[in-house]
Amino acid sequence: MDPAFNDIQSNPWNEIFKVVFFPDHIYHAEYLNATRSPRYRYNVREVRSYLGINALKGEVYLDGKFISNFLRLEYRSGRLVEQVREKKRLLGSDVIAWVRLLPEDESKKAESRVKLHYCPWIDAYEVEIWETLEAPATSYHDFQILDQMGRNGPITRVKAFNPALRDIKALTQIELAFRENDRNLPTGYQISDADACWDNDYS
Repeated sequence: MDPAFNDIQSNPWNEIFKVVFFPDHIYHAEYLNATRSPRYRYNVREVRSYLGINALKGEVYLDGKFISNFLRLEYRSGRLVEQVREKKRLLGSDVIAWVRLLPEDESKKAESRVKLHYCPWIDAYEVEIWETLEAPATSYHDFQILDQMGRNGPITRVKAFNPALRDIKALTQIELAFRENDRNLPTGYQISDADACWDNDYS
């Protein structure tokens, strides 16, 4: 075998980057958020799937230069949608995830809530948490990506997660729970934690 194959296989410009068993699932870079613009590429280092939940971690490149580590969460909402129906509500376009990062260095452990947005490309709710949203000093973000960035955006940053994301290889475990959105749309009334439906693997 050509020893250059390993370099090609792990190259962030590779279009198909992971196959996960079971079931067989080929992940294509084109469905990740920043690939609306051809200036961005992802190097996905690891993918894990469990009961309709996918977690991906890796690196983002802009114009061929590394800019950020990232963690992507995808949620298919199979259990949560049934609970919400019992309350005579619909899930709508957003759900909220409680996320706890458990890296090898326990001093970098952190937790926070992030909003996931429904994405028709994958028929699931998703968010990408980047270590930084800042472009390099000598470059700039594409306008097609800027509209996704920011607080509660499909591409977001959680300051508490930065120590764990900085050493992405050492991020070996995460804990997740999902709840319906904090607003019942289109009526707009607030949904408290006490009244919200949760998918937390039965606590």
